[in-house]
Amino acid sequence: MPICRMAKFFFNVLNDVSTTTDKEGRDLPNLQAASQHARKVIGEIMAEELQGQNNTIHLSVLIEDADHERVANIKCVTTIVESTSPFVA
Repeated sequence: MPICRMAKFFFNVLNDVSTTTDKEGRDLPNLQAASQHARKVIGEIMAEELQGQNNTIHLSVLIEDADHERVANIKCVTTIVESTSPFVA
């Protein structure tokens, strides 16, 4: 049975006001798995942010390898528009 080598990835989260640095990292099989994890992280944070008063949310997860070299950046920008009309132009 082949051995699956895991790689260490770090996920640093940036928003409009702060940066959260991942000091522990996560062992994952490859960059694709790391990107999927970053998308999950963004989804969880966005769910929390949408409960607040911000109408525009900018969020990035910078993925770094074991040497702390940036290997990917997953970004999400969301704008909340409130309207009484079902269709907003």
